[in-house]
Order: sequence, then C-alpha cells, then structure tokens
Amino acid sequence: MSVVLEVADLTINTPGGSPLLSHLSFSLRSGQILAITGPNGIGKTTLLQALLLDTHSSHMIWNTPPHERAYLPQLHNQYFHINLTLKDVLSFADSFNFQRIEEESFGLISRTMLERAWNTASGGERQKTLITRLLLKRSKVLILDEPMNHLDKSSQKKVIEALHRFAAQERCAVLMVTHEQHANLLANHKIESIDLEQWASK
Repeated sequence: MSVVLEVADLTINTPGGSPLLSHLSFSLRSGQILAITGPNGIGKTTLLQALLLDTHSSHMIWNTPPHERAYLPQLHNQYFHINLTLKDVLSFADSFNFQRIEEESFGLISRTMLERAWNTASGGERQKTLITRLLLKRSKVLILDEPMNHLDKSSQKKVIEALHRFAAQERCAVLMVTHEQHANLLANHKIESIDLEQWASK
C-alpha cells in the first residue's frame, strides 16, 4: 500500500506557543483506517488542523494534493437550523441519485431518512448524512474529527463498517480522531490506532 502521509518527529505548539505534542511520528497508507486517540485536551483536533494546513515541512509530507482530501469537523451544534431535508444536504455533494447514494453509503442512509428535515433529524442521522456526503466525493483521504459523536453503538458499528468497505474499494486512506471509550470498537474491527499520550509534552 502506498504512503499518502508521512509524519516524522513533528512538534505541535498551542496558539500561545507552549509545547503540546513532541516528536510525533506515524504514516498513513492507502486502504488504511488509522485512529488518533487520547484524552480530551491532549491535542487531537489541533493535530488534524496542523495536517490540514499542508505546510510541506520536512516533518509532514503529503503524497496527495489538497483537493483529494476531505475533512469532516466535529458536529458541535446540533441545534442550528437550516430549511433543508437530509436529501437536500446530500444533493450538494452530487446530483441526486438514490441508487448511487444507497450503494455508496454502505448502509448508512435509508430511503425513509432522506425525507427528514435537518431541523428534526437526530444528531446521529445528521452525522451519518455528513459522512455519506464525503463518501460520495470519493476523495483519496478522509480526515474525520470525532465521527462517532451522536451515534449509538449500532450506528457506530455501521459507520466503521462503511469506512472499511469504502477504504478497501476506493483504496482510500481514513484518518480519524476518536475517544478512548471506542477502543473496543476499534480493536474488534482491527483498526490501527495511535495514542497521543505517548507524545504529549510534559
């Protein structure tokens, strides 16, 4: 499998200049799902933001151009209102074709879900819709910040299974941040993970 991202001896500071992570090293390969774990406040989201800046430093080398990477930020606010259905949200990714959505969401989206209004859909339904939008784009790298948020255990399993199938089918790499509480889920699906605690600046 080809390497799409190489991180070597990377140090990340807080906005105030204090060390946050030191000497971090890992690689991300096509067809791989890699989970970034660690306690709250350790720098998981900050790491993703640094990777998204695409600085081309000697410590961080991307082998894919920015337009081939797709990013899903955390869904913090479940209560913002937009006058759209979940179908409308998916239509922004591509001209609407339910058969394609059904095939390429790998079980995340059902026909009955599509007619639900964003304003009344559950947090889990919104999250699965946003993940499906990224799958439809067929990017070479998916960067997901807390994709398990707002999902029950059954939906978490479905998301992991969908990402596995997508990564294998499209030879896509997936880098995702997740909570330590999902360690068993990751292990059961043989997903590699790195714990940022070992690189946390003391």
